[in-house]
Amino acid sequence: MTLGQKLHLFRSKAGLSQEDVAGRLLVSRQTVSQWEKDQTMPTVDNLLRLRELFGVSLDELFSEEAPDHNEPQTRIERCSYTPTDEDYKRVRSMTLKPLYLQLARFIPVLVIVAAGAFFADRDLIGFFIGMFFCLLVFALSGLIRGIRAFSASVKKASGGTYTLELNGDELFLKTSREGAERNSFHIDRTKPLKVCYMGNIVAAMFDKNSFIIEKAALENAPAIKEIIERAAAADDSQKAGHSSRLVSRLLLFAAIVSPVIGLFLITRFRDLAFAQYALLLLLPLPIACLVFGIVKLKKGLGGKANVIVGAIFAGILVIYGCMFIGLNSQVKKAQTRAGEIGTLCGIDIPQKLNSALSYDADEDPNAESIHITTLIVPKGDPAYEKMFADDDERWLSVLPDELRDFIPVRYKQGDYDRWLMYNADTGEYNTVPAGGESNNMILLCANDRIRSLDIAEYRLKTRSE
Repeated sequence: MTLGQKLHLFRSKAGLSQEDVAGRLLVSRQTVSQWEKDQTMPTVDNLLRLRELFGVSLDELFSEEAPDHNEPQTRIERCSYTPTDEDYKRVRSMTLKPLYLQLARFIPVLVIVAAGAFFADRDLIGFFIGMFFCLLVFALSGLIRGIRAFSASVKKASGGTYTLELNGDELFLKTSREGAERNSFHIDRTKPLKVCYMGNIVAAMFDKNSFIIEKAALENAPAIKEIIERAAAADDSQKAGHSSRLVSRLLLFAAIVSPVIGLFLITRFRDLAFAQYALLLLLPLPIACLVFGIVKLKKGLGGKANVIVGAIFAGILVIYGCMFIGLNSQVKKAQTRAGEIGTLCGIDIPQKLNSALSYDADEDPNAESIHITTLIVPKGDPAYEKMFADDDERWLSVLPDELRDFIPVRYKQGDYDRWLMYNADTGEYNTVPAGGESNNMILLCANDRIRSLDIAEYRLKTRSE
C-alpha cells in the first residue's frame, strides 16, 4: 500500500474526516486530499503529527504491507435530548438577536434619510419621507418574517427529541416525538454551523434547521462533542471577523460621506465661520477609519482600504477646513473695511455675509491705487433691502454719463442695479469731482440678482487740460 492509501485507511479507522485532520495539523483540506492521492508528500513535522494523531508508528506509515485490519471500522456515536419550554425561550433570544442587530443596522441609514428630509428643499421632502418609510417597512418586515419563521420552527419541534448521530464521517440530526421518528437531516460539515452555549444546553443552527443538545449528553459522545466545539470555535472566529468587516465598512462609509456632509452643511447654512468648524468637527470620522486600518494591518488583517480611504478623506477635510479658515479670515478683514466705508459714507452695510473679498486691483486708465471690496449678502436678509431705503435719494438706478467718466473703467460695462459715488475729500454724493490732485473717491454699486455690493476705493488720476 502507498503512503496515501495508508493515510486514508488510518483516518477512516479513527473516524476522522479530511477536514478534521486538516484542522488538527493546521493545513487545508485540499492538502490532506493530495496526501491521500499520493500527489504530494507530508513534511517531516506533519508526519510526526500524523503518527500521534492515528496512534501508529512511522514504520506502519511507510510499510508497503497492509495493516492487520484492512476494513476500516465504522465509528458510531449518538446523543439525545428532549428540550424543555425554558430551553426554547433561551434559544429564542439567541435566534432573534441577529434579527434585532440587522434592524439596528438600518438606524444610521434611517437617521441620514430623516436628516435629509429635514434639511431638504420643499420639492424633495416628499421623496425623503417616502424613502424613510420604505426602508422602515423593509427592516420591520424582515424582523417579522424572522420571528414568524422561528415561531413555526419551535411549534414544529416542541415536545420532541433531538438525536445527533455520527456514522463514520457523516453527522445526522434526527427529530422524533413520542418515540416515532419525524425528520432526519444530514449536517454538511463543510458549511457553517452556528453554535451557542447557554447554561446546561448547546443550541446550534445549520441551513434552516436547528437543534438543542444537553452538555451532559455530549460527554458520552466525544467525537460529536469535538465536532461541535470545533464549529463553535470557527463560529466565534467568523463572528469576530464579521464584526471587524462590519466596523470596517461603517468607517469606510463614514469617511467617504464626511466631506459630502460638510459641503451639504456649508451650502445649507452659507456661513464660513460655521463651515470651518463643521469640516473640522467631521475630521474624526476619516481619522477613525485610518487608525482602524492601521490597527488591522498590524494584526495581519486586511486594512489597506481603510488606511487609503481614511487618509484621502482626512486630507480633503483638512484642506477644505484650512481653506475655509483662510476665507473666513479674509471675509472678516473685508467686512471690517466695508464697515469703515459704511460709517464714512453714512450707509448701513450688512454684516451677515455669504462671502467677501478684498483686494488691490490692477492699474486703471482713470484711477490709481484701486482697492476693491466685494460683499455677497444671503438671500432673505432684510439688511440688504434696508441699505437702500426708499427715502434715500443717494442711490441711483442709472449712473449719469457725466459721472461715468470718473469711475474705474472696469465698472463702466458692469451689470449693476444701484450706484452711489462718494467724494471722500468733499463729502459730496454723485457730483462731478473738481479738478486738482485731491480727489479720493468711493464707488458703491449693487447687483440685486446676486445680492452683491462692490465697493471701489480709488484716487482719480490727474487730468491734463
